Amino acid sequence: MNTKRHFRVTIPRTVGSISTVQQRIGDLVQDFGLSVREVLGIRLAIEEGISALAGPAPRPHIPLAPSELLNIECLADPEYLRIEISRDAGLATIPAPHKQALQLTKLVMENIELNEHRLVMERSILPAAPV
Repeated sequence: MNTKRHFRVTIPRTVGSISTVQQRIGDLVQDFGLSVREVLGIRLAIEEGISALAGPAPRPHIPLAPSELLNIECLADPEYLRIEISRDAGLATIPAPHKQALQLTKLVMENIELNEHRLVMERSILPAAPV
C-alpha cells in the first residue's frame, strides 16, 4: 500500500483559504501518527511562514488583488513532510523578515529555506529513537 500523499493547490491569500489548507495538511499528518500538539505546531508554522513570505493575510473588508495567490505543495509519507509555499514573483517584495521571524517554525520544522518568493519547510515524521 502506497502511503505517500501529495497535493498542490493555488489559493487566494485569505484567512479562510489558508485555514482550509492548514486543516488539510494537519489531517494528513495526524493520520501518520503525529500528536495533536505536533499537528498544531505544523499548522501554526504554515501560518507564520505565509506571513513571513507574503505578509499577513488581508482583512475581510480589504479587497484582495487578483494576483495575490499562493501556491502550496505538500508531500508527506509516514517518514517525511515537505511543504513548499510560493508566491507570484511579480508581486511587490516583502521586506526581509525580522530576525525573530519564523521562531515557531524553527521549533517545529527541521529544515527551512526562505527567500522573497518561496518558502520550503521540511521535517521528519518518524518518532525520535529512544535514548
